[in-house]
Amino acid sequence: MYANAVVSLYPSFTDSNNLDGTFPSELGALTSLEVIAMNKNSIRGELPVELCRLLYLETLELSYNALEGIPTCIGVLTALELLFLSNNMMTGSLPQGIRTLTSLEGIMVDRNLLTGMVTNLFDDLVNLKWLHLEANDFSGTITDDFLANQSKLLQVDLSSNSFEGSFPLHFFTAIPELLVLDLHDNLLSKFFPEPILQNNNLRVLAIQQNKMTGSLPTTISNLQALVHLDGTTFQSPATDRLCSFGSSHRVSLFL
Repeated sequence: MYANAVVSLYPSFTDSNNLDGTFPSELGALTSLEVIAMNKNSIRGELPVELCRLLYLETLELSYNALEGIPTCIGVLTALELLFLSNNMMTGSLPQGIRTLTSLEGIMVDRNLLTGMVTNLFDDLVNLKWLHLEANDFSGTITDDFLANQSKLLQVDLSSNSFEGSFPLHFFTAIPELLVLDLHDNLLSKFFPEPILQNNNLRVLAIQQNKMTGSLPTTISNLQALVHLDGTTFQSPATDRLCSFGSSHRVSLFL
């Protein structure tokens, strides 16, 4: 009779233990749960559909396990704010139900075996701050409207996937608070045209190991907060592009 009084499975109780076996479907009976954090264990198999009974769930952290799949019903968990499933053995595609999770602030599904086209999957997630998809096999064409509605984004990591298309120049203006943009190891073939407008927040830009050619634009110096630039795809020296960075900046440059 106390099932509905349980609010959280606190990280201090369940993180970094030796929890083994499959995810307990019995947790679906704890319908007032707001937080589940079981990172760094040995939980395996697919997440059960009973998880979708937890309509008040705000945080689901199950990174560093051996999980294999996300239930397609996840779209009913509209209170969910953090979905952290990094470093598992997830296969297949992300459920389309993720589109309806408009409270999501963080999605981290990096370092899995996930596939599929995801470039339109996040269009309605206007509260996103962290999007980490790296080290999977996601695909799709990056266009001028990709993540254009996600103005609160702080970190975007799409590296080590199979994304095609152009560099998303609109990220510099439509996402004014963006700090980290990692697009390396994809199939991007078109570099951003000049000019790059003023941006005082972006600190990390990684675009190496794509199919881009040519030179960095002269207006790269408008990224005044940049401290790490990796663009080893480019053939032409670009150190002169950075001459107008403030002398106080410590810039790591890999060209």
